[in-house]
Amino acid sequence: MTSDELRVLIPEAQSGNYEAINRLCEGFSRLIFKISHRDITFRILGEDAENTAWMWFLEFVNNYQGNKFNSFPGLVRKYLIFKFVRLMQQQGTQWDKETKVDTTNPFGCAEDDNLLNVLNNLALKQEFEQLSPRQKLILNLYYDGQMNQRQIATLCELSVRGVGYQKDLAVKLIRDKFYK
Repeated sequence: MTSDELRVLIPEAQSGNYEAINRLCEGFSRLIFKISHRDITFRILGEDAENTAWMWFLEFVNNYQGNKFNSFPGLVRKYLIFKFVRLMQQQGTQWDKETKVDTTNPFGCAEDDNLLNVLNNLALKQEFEQLSPRQKLILNLYYDGQMNQRQIATLCELSVRGVGYQKDLAVKLIRDKFYK
């Protein structure tokens, strides 16, 4: 969403216009889904994580008094992360167990060079499981850096071009689920 669209939609949503609220929800659905389905968040809060994120998002939109609409998405992201961390810290012992097990930043971005780090995201993991076994194997081998495309082609009994096609198709299928 552009800042001009947000400049119009936010005051309308604050006045109770359902169409504006729905457009804001559509525009920020990917962000809400991504933050609420982080592995640590989902382990502590379970299915309620996404509903809680939507509630906080609508609360933030309703209370927003600023006029810098180009920074609004970043403010929403920071606000949601802050609220999730506070809520999880209030969970007490469960938070302590999870943070002792997970030494990395639980809200950090996954590294691009290692597929296993990317798969810590629960939503991505679920989409990855729906790929064909061949596509899963190709993605794992390709992104782990264990083999080049020619070696993968020999292992999977495909042409080099076929491996590239299967890899691109698998990535496109996953990407389409998140960028609808």
